[in-house]
Amino acid sequence: MRMQRNRLPFLLLILLLACFSCSGQRERIFKETRLSPYTIVSITASSGSEEQAGKAINSAFREMERAAAILNYYAPESEISVINKNAGVGPVKVSAETFELVDKAVFMARSTDGAFDVTMGPVISLWDFQKKILPDPDKLREALRRVGYSHIIMDRDSSTVYLDRKGMEINLGGIMKGYLADKGVAALKREGIKTGIIAIGGDIKAFGRKPGGEPWRVGLQNPRQKGSSDEIIATV
Repeated sequence: MRMQRNRLPFLLLILLLACFSCSGQRERIFKETRLSPYTIVSITASSGSEEQAGKAINSAFREMERAAAILNYYAPESEISVINKNAGVGPVKVSAETFELVDKAVFMARSTDGAFDVTMGPVISLWDFQKKILPDPDKLREALRRVGYSHIIMDRDSSTVYLDRKGMEINLGGIMKGYLADKGVAALKREGIKTGIIAIGGDIKAFGRKPGGEPWRVGLQNPRQKGSSDEIIATV
């Protein structure tokens, strides 16, 4: 009986230490925002360790930056820029990553009868959104002659992409951000993160649930709001 009474304080101490240990590993929200060459990127991750969260977030940023370097329309040395420079000249051998994304873009163009078309590059470049200047109608008509997803010639065996008209351009801006978010989420999961959000501009990828089990909530801004207020008209 004396031995059992002497062991009781020791067992209580073990339980207390276990409780303190568990509380120290409680899931918390960690968030980091960086300005990338193409837009503002925010990564939110839930983890019981600040070190784990930091490592995972850095890994996600690196993975997205790596992919963006070969897909960015505005980067002169990207694979997309090389394809555009060789429009009407000859096929360009690209990485499997670039080939698959362009192939998906062509699939989306066919599925929407051209409503989504990544060859709109010559047209998009005519707008000056910062100065709010509309393009000249004659220049717009001329640029539209260099648009058409059917002029993207792809060869899977040789992994080449070819624009068969000079002056054509591919701009993956309408599909790239969502793709990069997928790559970032995959990097977070590889580091053991089970729940989080990646926001690239207006493209948002969420996975898992917030600590406590509640779902993530995404607010939709009013597209017709005036001024700088962030009016939310709905949540998902």
